[in-house]
Amino acid sequence: MGLLSKKSWWQSIISSRLTIVVLFIASFTLSFAVYDRYVVEQDVRDRRHNAEKELEQLKAHRVELEERVDYLSNEQGLETEIRRHFDVSKEGEQVVVIMGDTATPTPTARIEQDTEVEDQGFWRNLIPW
Repeated sequence: MGLLSKKSWWQSIISSRLTIVVLFIASFTLSFAVYDRYVVEQDVRDRRHNAEKELEQLKAHRVELEERVDYLSNEQGLETEIRRHFDVSKEGEQVVVIMGDTATPTPTARIEQDTEVEDQGFWRNLIPW
């Protein structure tokens, strides 16, 4: 009989209205905390995705810069860049400037200057002071 009375005592505590209300309030409060953690997790995931994308772009840019440094570190690449940016030639070389077709002049609007005095109104014409 003692076992049955204990079971009914725990059963009455668990199924009491106060316990149900307390559990409902606790679960409702915890749901807000879980939702806040979910929002934070979404934000962190988006930032991580953006950081990984930026890292890939920076790695690609690094490879391009390393190729450029390798190109400019040898004599031929350096000479090519100097020739491209400046009109420079070695001793014994001649510089040839190739001119394209002469550009046909485009008709421009003629700017006329008015030498006349601008219209000063009806009363200014009647009384010249």
